Amino acid sequence: MEPNFAARDKNLRPVENGLARQRYEIETPQHSSSTSTTTVIASKMRLSTPFAAAASLASLFSSALAGEAAKPASTTVTLTLPSIPNFQPWALPPTTHATLSSLGAFLTAPITAASTFVFRNVTAGSYLVDVHCATHAFVPLRVDVLDDGEGGKISLAAWETYRGNDWDNKGEVVPLREGGKDRGFEVRLLGGKNYFVERVKCEYTASATKG
Repeated sequence: MEPNFAARDKNLRPVENGLARQRYEIETPQHSSSTSTTTVIASKMRLSTPFAAAASLASLFSSALAGEAAKPASTTVTLTLPSIPNFQPWALPPTTHATLSSLGAFLTAPITAASTFVFRNVTAGSYLVDVHCATHAFVPLRVDVLDDGEGGKISLAAWETYRGNDWDNKGEVVPLREGGKDRGFEVRLLGGKNYFVERVKCEYTASATKG
């Protein structure tokens, strides 16, 4: 066991500083006129443990603050199915889902019990929104998520679009639905899908020919 010497002891004199250890010499008086020197090796790490822990905590706190500052602002976008006669959103297939895509980003959201599609952690950008359903067709949307740069405030805007349309050619504006967590847009129903074509009936008439 290493001796426990206090740094304030008048007989404790530092000799040299190392990276890992501190060496001390203690002058011990003897019966004769000369003095003997005792060398004690004390762990520098042990002496500086409280200071190292404080510095480590400060470094971790600074790193966490830097990471939080570098994180881009994001928001939640909610799509709502329309409430119109002869349309029951609750009757849609459970595989119904919506996608929100842009260059380098692709998000998908399943239909909820409230007949909505919720996209979380959406960062600034311009996105194409599609609702994929086996029984009904919906109008695609262009959704712009804009970071105003004022305390992380984000604004939303949407327009109707269609496949093959020029991206800068915006269609009809879709009004924003403000509702706290349900802030978003309502998608417009085009109608039901029909995978079968009715066969045209052909009627043949027999004519008797007399020779």
